[in-house]
Amino acid sequence: MNYPDFPTSKKILDRLGPEFVNAYIKAVDAAREDYKSLQTWQPDWLPSYAKRTIACFIHDRIWYHLCSQIAESEQTTITDKDPTREIRIGLGLRLRIKRHTYDDKISNVPTQTVIDYFENAMPTFDGMEEVCLALGYYWIKDQHAIGEPALSFHNRFNEPVWSVKLKTDEEASVGYVSWPGEVPELPDMDINSIVAEFKEEKES
Repeated sequence: MNYPDFPTSKKILDRLGPEFVNAYIKAVDAAREDYKSLQTWQPDWLPSYAKRTIACFIHDRIWYHLCSQIAESEQTTITDKDPTREIRIGLGLRLRIKRHTYDDKISNVPTQTVIDYFENAMPTFDGMEEVCLALGYYWIKDQHAIGEPALSFHNRFNEPVWSVKLKTDEEASVGYVSWPGEVPELPDMDINSIVAEFKEEKES
C-alpha cells in the first residue's frame, strides 16, 4: 500500500498537456460569453435567480464547450450520469468542474460524495493511484462575473495544496502559465510504530 506524494502543478499540467489546457480555457471563455448573452437577453430576470441557478448555468455551458472539443480524444473518458460529471485523462487523472473562491476553496455542498472525491491523502495499492483535481474558474463575487480558469489540487475537501490560474500563452507555445499556491508541510508518519501498536493491541 502506498502513501501518496502530492503531485506538483507542473507535473499535472505536463500530464494534461497544452491541448487539453487550451481546450478548457476556450470552454471557460465561451461560457463567459454565454453568461453575458443571458444577462443581455433578460436582465430583469437575473436578480431573481438563486446563486445555485447561476452556478449550474455556468457549469453546464463550460461542460458543453469542453466536451465538444475533447470527446474524440482517445486519452479522454467522459462520464455524464446525473449527478456525476467527470473527465478522466489517461490513467489516474480525474477532473470535475468546480467554482473556486479567491482563497482557493471550492463552492460545493460538502456531501459525502464530494468529500470522498477530494480524499487525495488516502493510501492506495500499486497501479491504482489516482489524482482527483478541481477544474474550474474563479468567481468574482462582487461583480457576479466569471474570472480566470483555474485548476487546483486538494489534500481533502477545501484543504487546497496548490492552485493554478490558466492562461493561453501563444508566444511560448506551451498553452499555459501558472502560479502555485503554498504547499503545506505534511507530518511525518512512522508506519512501523503504528503496525507495532496494532499487533500489541491484537495480541493483548
